[in-house]
Formats: sequence, C-alpha cells, structure tokens
Amino acid sequence: MKKSLALLVLFIAASIADDPIVSGFRPPAVPLVVFDPYMNIWSFSNNLYDSWPTLWDGQTKGFSGALRVDGQTYRFMGISPDFPQTAEQVSVKVWPTTTEYVFNAGPVELDLQFTTPTIPTDMDILSQPITYITYSVSSRDGKSHSVDLYYDHSGEVVTEKTTTQIVWDRLDVAGMTVLKMGTWDQVYFQPRGDGVSINWGYSYVAVEKESGARAVIATDTTCRQSFRDKGVIPTTMDMRMPRIVNDSWPVNAVSWSFTVSDSNPVTKTLIFAYDDIVSMMWFGTPLEAYWKQKYTNIKSLLSNAKEQSQNYLTLSKKLDKRVVTQTYAAGGSYYSTIASLVWRQTFGAHKLVWNADKNAVWYFLKEISSNGDFSTVDVLFPAIPLVLWANPALAELILLPHLSYANDEVDIKYDLRWAPHQLGVYPIADAKPTEQEQMPVEETGNLLLIAEYLAVLNATQYTSQIYPAYKDVFDLWATYLTSGYGSPQNEGDIDYNIDRRGNDLPNQPIQASSPEDCRAKCVSDKDCSAWGYDTCGKSNCWLKGTDTATVVNNCRASGYIKGKLVLPDPGDQLCTDDFLGPIPHNVNLAAKGIIAVDGYGDFLRAVGRGSETEHYKTVAADFAKYWVQNGKEDDHYKLQYDLSDSYSLQYNLVFQKFLKINTFDDAVLNGESQYYASQRWNKYGSPLNSNAAKDGRAFTKLDWLAWSGTLTNDATLAGKYWEAIYNYAHDTKSRVPLSDWYNTKNADQVGFQARPVVGGFYAWMLIQDNGNNRLDF
Repeated sequence: MKKSLALLVLFIAASIADDPIVSGFRPPAVPLVVFDPYMNIWSFSNNLYDSWPTLWDGQTKGFSGALRVDGQTYRFMGISPDFPQTAEQVSVKVWPTTTEYVFNAGPVELDLQFTTPTIPTDMDILSQPITYITYSVSSRDGKSHSVDLYYDHSGEVVTEKTTTQIVWDRLDVAGMTVLKMGTWDQVYFQPRGDGVSINWGYSYVAVEKESGARAVIATDTTCRQSFRDKGVIPTTMDMRMPRIVNDSWPVNAVSWSFTVSDSNPVTKTLIFAYDDIVSMMWFGTPLEAYWKQKYTNIKSLLSNAKEQSQNYLTLSKKLDKRVVTQTYAAGGSYYSTIASLVWRQTFGAHKLVWNADKNAVWYFLKEISSNGDFSTVDVLFPAIPLVLWANPALAELILLPHLSYANDEVDIKYDLRWAPHQLGVYPIADAKPTEQEQMPVEETGNLLLIAEYLAVLNATQYTSQIYPAYKDVFDLWATYLTSGYGSPQNEGDIDYNIDRRGNDLPNQPIQASSPEDCRAKCVSDKDCSAWGYDTCGKSNCWLKGTDTATVVNNCRASGYIKGKLVLPDPGDQLCTDDFLGPIPHNVNLAAKGIIAVDGYGDFLRAVGRGSETEHYKTVAADFAKYWVQNGKEDDHYKLQYDLSDSYSLQYNLVFQKFLKINTFDDAVLNGESQYYASQRWNKYGSPLNSNAAKDGRAFTKLDWLAWSGTLTNDATLAGKYWEAIYNYAHDTKSRVPLSDWYNTKNADQVGFQARPVVGGFYAWMLIQDNGNNRLDF
C-alpha cells in the first residue's frame, strides 16, 4: 500500500512537471478583457460565476453570461439573480493571450475563451483595443440539444460611477450588429490617477448578423428574464436616455439560438472593443491610440477585426504555444505557468499612441495601484525584461518620451542632470522637475541600462534615430553618474558659474534670503531666464540672462557642488524600494549605478565612440572595487555600506548578465542567489532585505525575487525561486491581479496589485542560450 501511494505521488509530480501550464493552478485573479490600463477587467474568484468581473482594483464591471439547454438555464458568468442555477466550472487555464474556461451545463460542454491578441511583434495588432470572446458548445452525451447563449455587459464598463449619465446606439457595420455605449458628457482624462475607471470614449460589442442571433440595449432584468424564460432577448431598443447607469441598468445584450449534436458542435464569437477617442495628453498635446493611424474610425477597426478574426485567433494560439514552449524549456512548468499569467498583466498596463508632432509611435505605461503615475521609470524598469524578450523595439518606444522630456522638447523646462522619475499622473503628462520624486541614481541607471542593452543589441532604430537625437542627454546622465571622479572631495567648493545641469551661469551671484526670494528676483528681472540658489546656506542667488527679454515662468536651476562623488556611495538618495523610507548608502542601488557606468563604455563602442570606452570601464572598475571591499559582510553583501548584520536582495547585479559584461565577479552573483535560498528563505521566498524581515515583517517583491533567482547559473537553484513564486500565486488568499509585494511566510498581499513590474519575471529568459533569449515568433 505504501509503495503504491509513493508511486502515485511520483506519477502526480511527474505529470505536473511535464505540463507547461500546471493543471489545477489557481491564479489569484483571472484576466478577461485586459488590453490597456482602463480596459483591465478580471475575475477575482475561483469560478467565473462566483462574482461580477471587476476592474483591476475591484470596481464592478458587470459582465454576465448564461446558457440555456433544452429549456434549462445555467449561469456561467457574473452573479445575476435572474440566473440562479450555475453551470459546473470544470477548469480554467491562463495562456499568455487567452483565458480558457470549460463548463458543463447539463448535457453540453461550453468552452469559453477570452482572447486579447497581445502580439508584441506586430504593433498594429498589439495596439488594437479588442478582445474576442469565443463560445464553443458541444454535446456531452452524443445527443442533439437545443441551445441558447447569452451575453451582456452594463454601463459600469464605460463609467467611473454608476450615477453617471450614459447614452447608446445600435449600428450596422460590415455585416455585423454593433452595440455602442458611452458617457453622455464626454470629458477626456477625468478623473485621472490611481484606482479610477475610464469615463470617456465608447464600448462596442459586435456580432455577426445571422439566423438566431439578436443584439439589443435594454434593461438588465428585461433582457435576462426574457432569455431565461424564452431563450431569446427582445429586439426593441430601450431609448430612454441619457440616463444614469443604475437607473434600471441598461445592458448591451446578445443572444444566439442553435442546435448542437455529437457531429455538430457550434462556435460563436463576439468582439468587444473600446474606442477612447483620445488616449492621453502630452504636455498640452492630445495623443490618439496608434491603431488610428491605420484605421480611419472604429467601424473600420471592427470590420478588420471581423475579417481577420480567424487569423488573429490563430496567431494568438501560435504565440501562446511559443511562449509556453520557450519558458517551459528554460525553467520548467512552475516557470511557464507564471510566465503565462504575467503576460497580459504586463502588456495590459501599457498603451501604444501616435505622436503626430514627432511622427512617431510611443509606448507608455501606467503605474497601476501604487499611485497612478505616468510611465514611472522605476516601474517600467522592472517590467523591461518581458518587453526586451518579446520585442526590443518596444523598449525603444518606451525610452523615447523620457528622452524627449529630458531634452527640453516640451514647454516645461527640465533642468536636472539626472533622469526623470515620471512624466505626470496617467493619462496626463505634465510633470515639472520640482514635482518629481527625486531618485537620481535609480532612474538615471535605469534608463541608461535599457539604452545600453539596446545599443549593444543594435536594435532596429537605435543607432540611426535614438542615439544621434539624444546623444547629449545620454552623455549628461553618464557624466552625472561619474561626477567628481578623480577630483578632491570638498563638498563646500561651489562653482558659482555652473547650474545643476553643468551649464554656464555667467553672472556673479547676488544675495537672496531663500530659493523663493531668488526666483522672485528672476521673475522681476526682464532679462532673467534661469535662476540658481545656493542651498548650502551662503544665500547666493544667480540670475542667468538671455538675448531676449522673455521671462520663463518655470525658469529654475540651482548651484552645482563641484567634486562631490555620486558613486560608488549614493549617500542618502532614494531608490525604488522606498516603502520603509530612505536606505542611505544603499549597496544594491550603488551596484545599479556602477553597472550602468561600465555598460556605458560598451554603449559608446556600439555607437562609434570606442576611444572613450576605456575611461568608463576604468571608473566602473574602481567603483566596483570599493563596492566589494565595503559592501561585503561574511558570505553576502549588506543592505547599506555602513550597516552591519544586514542583507538585501542585490537584484541590480543581474543587469550585467543581460549586458554580458563582468563588472563584478560571477561568483558574487552566484553567491548572493545561494545565500538568499539557503540563509533567508521562507515558504514563499526570501524577504527583500533585512528591514523587510524584522518587526514582524517578512515581505518581498516578486519582480526582485525573480531577478535574484536569475543571478545564479544553476537552473536547479533558480527553480527553487520559480516554485516559491508559483506557490505564492497559487496559495495566496489575496484575490487580486498578481501582487508583486507579498508576505513570504503566509502569501498575503502587503500592497500593490496588477502592476506591470511582474514582467520582470522574464529576467531568466534574457540569459538563456540556444535562441531562447528572445521570443521566437
């Protein structure tokens, strides 16, 4: 008996290991309609019929579904009381582009698929705001059955509040019936911020005109009860509008009627689309979604979506297979299962738009759930491994807006010597330098490292377009990271004629009582276009003149302190892991900056400036020597240079593996990964650092844990990390789109959810060989 049980256990374990998507995996939340930060709709329940689908933050988005078989109605989506009996959910499986549910409804089986063609190698398809909902019904008992199928969604999908007035229409488009719904008062970009729904634009539901198909907008109870009792919905539109969402709850409803048998399974497809009209605001200039460059209007897009439906669905299935095959080969089933789950969560936080002024496509993201900022650099950076693996050209499009902003190509003057933190609050880019959460080494290192990867890769547009246009920005940032190298360290030595970007301030200083007073003097001087104030207490104020009398309202600069090193010790600077406040003398942050300096040498060689490479390599080597000597404690590296008995996931070290450089000895990286797994391990991984592992805390960050697993060259050791992350996702009681901030002892969410940073899970893929270091599609 014991031997048989042991064999059974081995068989089950082998089956799990051989299945690229682990059978029985229970995602914390299941992606349904996920193609941008606003159309980001999930199921938070084990069964699709246990709750209403919701926005990523839990706001109800009322999708409903039912199946009527031989007169008996079964609910399979949503919790409408008009459909009290549920089907039996047999399984749910999340592929990169498709979520597949299987239900038994009496004598028939329903295979329900939500497919968003998230094809990163084709920006035309990637940009399209569509999800195909496919219903495949078959007989389970070999007999013929009369079947009716029902779908609806409410006005909650198009509004922030259910007290908002909405309007609707029914259209004929390319042989399809199309239902349109949106707000009566179309105010773009409001509200903006975190945890808000879209409140402008229009949803569309398109179904092919055919016998047995109906589409209408009417009250929820009218549609659902008619379907429940008769198997069809009304044909007459409810035209009492505008009216608020919760006034008798108008829904976009569709029904089909058909017969299935053993030899005649039936498939029906519905196209859900959303036209946001205008996607975002770039420093006063509205930007439209990229898909509008090819399709003149939503009707054209829907017509194409119908015509290309089989092609797009086939491509999506092909991509799913390739991603799963490659990730499974690299990391096993635990790895490929999570890799599939994070695909739409990552890409669904991004949006492709067209900048007509630049004649260019740009790619933005929203910092979902952690404050709603617009393309935050220390959020796009942890997400970048998936983007680089899937299509490096997209990473170029992510960089471009930040480079444009830093290069003073907008009305707001950016006068910092380091990279910006973010561009505004999504979906409006309007950030001023004074409104940035300053993380100089963090964000400068982040953007330089991505640029370095692209330059060494020789990405398509890079050397011909991006580098020549922004050479001065890159040099400025690299100069910042090496500031003070080889100079006497006298922090009181002020160069009165240089602003903080290194530009000349030729005028001698005058006296001012405060920065505000200095600025006021500039504003009152018709020849002043920039000001600088000595923050060291000397009360010196510089007024920089121009050839014109124009006063720039946001003119600003400050004294630059000569000789102060930024690296190898970043001092009191903030880093991305600021949940517990500043981490002064941060060893992991220093590693990022040092690797960025080293990588800049290779960057310069790649863009034809090889004579300058040795300087940056020499500086990085000196910095790295300091890092090793002062950061090491016994068998690991510290959280802070000056803090003994501490540790941190030194996840920033992994970028040297991406760049294929040797800033630090490989033994350092392998040793760190082994240390976390052997000395700091809990059931669901290692805490982020020693601060995160005290006072009752035990939290980690999923993205950084995955990067730490990538520090090793040992696939078995790395597998321990993938299994811990898989178990966390499977076991957590926090039913939200995958949180990247969780407790390593009990798998509870600590904060954050649905963030694109989980794309960092693909770090392991970037170091693979045999072609697996890039999506083969």
